[in-house]
Amino acid sequence: MKRVSLFLLVLLICIKLFAVSEQQRLVDYLDDNNYSNYEVIVTEDSLIYAQIKKKDTATYLVLSSDNLEVHGYEGKTKVALFFDSLANILEVKIVKSRDTRSFVKRLKSSNFLEQFVNWKGKGEIVSKTGVTFTSDSVTQTVKNLIPYINRISKIINQQD
Repeated sequence: MKRVSLFLLVLLICIKLFAVSEQQRLVDYLDDNNYSNYEVIVTEDSLIYAQIKKKDTATYLVLSSDNLEVHGYEGKTKVALFFDSLANILEVKIVKSRDTRSFVKRLKSSNFLEQFVNWKGKGEIVSKTGVTFTSDSVTQTVKNLIPYINRISKIINQQD
């Protein structure tokens, strides 16, 4: 019985440490990209997101975490996903990628990321020729984030 209790205590501490580091990553991203009017929110079930306020509207942001990211050509690609209170995707940005820098740059400068605006995880996203592994990695990562933004949207709308 004591071993189970100790295990659960250690597990709880690890979850809290993970949440704190994810929270700090989000704050660092917002600060590094000059967002000033924001609030980082951690829900009861440990979902971490930011609310960015601009005039009378709010945009929400989640960063992909390691467990949701998909391996591209040389590694995982971290994305920032901006959405509204109805879980409509407004923008997707590549935050960090281990794939070849010139390929990632080509992907960012194409219209590939624009395909995600209002995407609900169904329908085709066309991969960028020559950057297929990275494109597919980003697509799958965004698809993995959709259930999270849907849950966050429900929480946001329950508060209104």
